[in-house]
Amino acid sequence: MTDDEFEHIVHTYPYPIASSFNRLGTLDCLRLGQSRLTLIFETAEAVSRFLGSLVLCCCRDHAECQSLSLSSIFSRKFPEQLEKPAWGCWMQFAREGLGWLLETSVPPNELAGQLANFYFECPPETAHSESHEALDRLLKTRNAIQHKRRSLNSEAQIASACEETYADLVLVLRSLSFLENYNLDYVDSINVKKRRRQLPKFTHGLKRMRGDPGCFRGKDDSSINNILENRSVLFRHSRSGDYLNLDPLLVHEEKAGSAEDLFFFNGMNGSASIHYAACKQGGNFNSSTCVRRDELDEEMQILLNVLAPAKEASHGE
Repeated sequence: MTDDEFEHIVHTYPYPIASSFNRLGTLDCLRLGQSRLTLIFETAEAVSRFLGSLVLCCCRDHAECQSLSLSSIFSRKFPEQLEKPAWGCWMQFAREGLGWLLETSVPPNELAGQLANFYFECPPETAHSESHEALDRLLKTRNAIQHKRRSLNSEAQIASACEETYADLVLVLRSLSFLENYNLDYVDSINVKKRRRQLPKFTHGLKRMRGDPGCFRGKDDSSINNILENRSVLFRHSRSGDYLNLDPLLVHEEKAGSAEDLFFFNGMNGSASIHYAACKQGGNFNSSTCVRRDELDEEMQILLNVLAPAKEASHGE
């Protein structure tokens, strides 16, 4: 990968992926050592988490709009898996969810179609694509090392693993070039002006989720008329304006964690709280300590009610 391509990914891909990948350009991680290998796996897992979150939110929205049930689509262990979702769970969520979307949404919306092309060779057929196989190899290699099935006892073995896994990561990221056509925005506020006999005019206060969390760029946008949700992270197409609300799987918080950041859903403890982990620097927090606790708990219950059989939903009962 050239330096220009590296910089392009860092500056155009969604923050949860770009912020992790960018660290591979630091001096410590340029060397073929354990730090670089660990970060390659962390970036690949961030890709799986982010794509899995997109798919679950796509499924939720499609099911709500069409009054469809997904009770037989996801594994019956889905609510249990959500309690502590591992890397492999996010890949499973994406495969199962996309398979359902391809069956029930003909043609699928643009984002679902692009995600299906990443995971499957010839959608709606579900044979794994080259990019999916590369992401799967990264997971299997990480697991083999973690469970001592593959030894890294020498610098040469570590260097070889770095080269092998980085090649797969590059293949994965190149296959996700469609992501650069989307913005990750946090809707901080919505101001409304309405005069007699005129349509309302909206001005959205947005934070563009790029760069360093403490310096997320702000913007007042008066061109948006189709978004009425605030305090939410939206994955929005830069041209069409179509968007996906990522609550409660990816949230922005300034005060709940140790620092401002974007936070991945990282499991839950029954009805007590939802766990979140920072993409970069914000540490971890539980929804029970967050000012949006009620909103996040409600959104999680909705997600479970839509994507899992009611008798299996354990959160909020």
